[in-house]
Amino acid sequence: MTSGMSPEKQLDMFGAPPPQPRPVFTPPEFAPYPDSLLRRLTATLRMVQAADYLPWPPDQARREAAIFVGAARRLPPDRRGDLVEAFEAAMARLKRP
Repeated sequence: MTSGMSPEKQLDMFGAPPPQPRPVFTPPEFAPYPDSLLRRLTATLRMVQAADYLPWPPDQARREAAIFVGAARRLPPDRRGDLVEAFEAAMARLKRP
């Protein structure tokens, strides 16, 4: 008696199929929306530059700094400018007693 399944479609009972190569993910070198990212970073920089004291609690300030620097580095080099240096200088000024 036949099962009605052709040999090409019948599954192999004794071995797994060979593993398929996984695509390698490469993160983009710059943000997909540099204009909106640049606006957000510029707004954050202006807020920090205008502040008389840290606008966040210390733990959050560390997170915000890491996010700012990471996001700024995703901008194309010609759009990045001196954002990171200006942000770090403003944060250092606010951390001084």
